[in-house]
Amino acid sequence: MSTIMKRFAVGGAVAVYLALAVAAGAQTRATATPQKEVRRAAVEEMRAKFEAAKKEAQTKMQAARTDFQAKLKQIKDGKKQQAADNLYERLGMLNAKWAEHFGNVLEKYDATLKKVESRRDKAQTAGRDVAVVNAAFQAATAMIESARAAVEAQTKKTYSVAVTTEAKLREAFQAAHKALKTDLMALRDGAMRSAREAVQKAIQSLRAIPNVDSARTTATSSQQ
Repeated sequence: MSTIMKRFAVGGAVAVYLALAVAAGAQTRATATPQKEVRRAAVEEMRAKFEAAKKEAQTKMQAARTDFQAKLKQIKDGKKQQAADNLYERLGMLNAKWAEHFGNVLEKYDATLKKVESRRDKAQTAGRDVAVVNAAFQAATAMIESARAAVEAQTKKTYSVAVTTEAKLREAFQAAHKALKTDLMALRDGAMRSAREAVQKAIQSLRAIPNVDSARTTATSSQQ
């Protein structure tokens, strides 16, 4: 085989190899992109459900307050009626405030996971083994979704205050406040804590990859 033919054969092999590499890269991107889109769509759906839950809770709380105001009419003292009505309103506002807080915390967890996802993709492109990160990432995603569902359920809750006699009204409010506090602490120490710990594990699994922060530089250098 002449020198020209040998060069042509080698060049053709390189061209085929490059074409296959480009095709494989395109296939990988095509596979990865839908996964991100599915997760993004799931997050947006959960956010929409949470916003709907807040509106539903407001309607439910207003109905409960109207019912409570009707029961308050048996209390003869007008000032005590007003004070009780204000306390009842604050009870609902306290629940709404904490539910909103927990929702904002979950938004921050989602933002952190996006950064983990981005760095994981760069590490994978650089040839790193990201299997452990993938598992931790999926677990964290599931925990955040579970926590968001729990917050949504808490948002919809109302706390009844029994109105029997004026003397027992204070005890009724104390019981309602205690029930609310118990539920909020259970949410904080349960689903919210599990979500936080899962996100932390995802971060730790990413940091465990050798030179993960230089993955992008390494990949870029190898292509030059």
